[in-house]
Amino acid sequence: MKLTDILTHSIRGRERTPGMVDAARTRSAQFNPASLGNCILWYDMSDDTGNDGEAITSITDKSGAGRNGSCTNIVRCKHPITGKTGFFCYHPNSYVSYTAASIRTAAIVADYGGGYGFLITDSSNYNWHGGVINCLNATYAANEVKNGAWRINGLTITPTSYKWRTSPQVITVITTGNVSQNRLGYDRTYNSNYWKYYEVIFYSDAKTSDQIRQLELYLADKWKVPLQLV
Repeated sequence: MKLTDILTHSIRGRERTPGMVDAARTRSAQFNPASLGNCILWYDMSDDTGNDGEAITSITDKSGAGRNGSCTNIVRCKHPITGKTGFFCYHPNSYVSYTAASIRTAAIVADYGGGYGFLITDSSNYNWHGGVINCLNATYAANEVKNGAWRINGLTITPTSYKWRTSPQVITVITTGNVSQNRLGYDRTYNSNYWKYYEVIFYSDAKTSDQIRQLELYLADKWKVPLQLV
């Protein structure tokens, strides 16, 4: 049985061999997202020991690409199940900025707390224009993002009609072309987006379906998000 199959059955509660499940989860925990290649940003504060609500001034980029995040009105938040640290855009003018990244694949664990719903933002463009509750605005979001392959918690979704969850969710997106972005949170000079981000990973290439499943399993197991893999 393959690792992905073992974990899929485990997540669905149908696996009958706990030893195999434990071994598979160990391998998932050891998975390094940067090992897939072309990783251009990876924010993961799960080993941070700060307190909930404390201010953050910067976030280290674990991808090796040097896109450390500069934080404006960002605070720590604790994951409701694991207690691990994420970062919260809690203020109308709250964002993490980084050197512009040309994104083809994004893998994110986050939950939505209101605002325009832009998952990824920028100081000048609105490629990921949120639909307020819905993932994307059908009119304003860039075609490369709107027509991309979207999955949330293991299910393929239509981003212009799917509603964001207010609990942690595993989000993967493969765009149809390069999309340059330089922020998370506040969009341009007027769109507030209230998100709790637990892990954010960007790649400069389009990942395969097997690689997307690897990312989903890694993130779901780490952040205890139920998946429905089909």
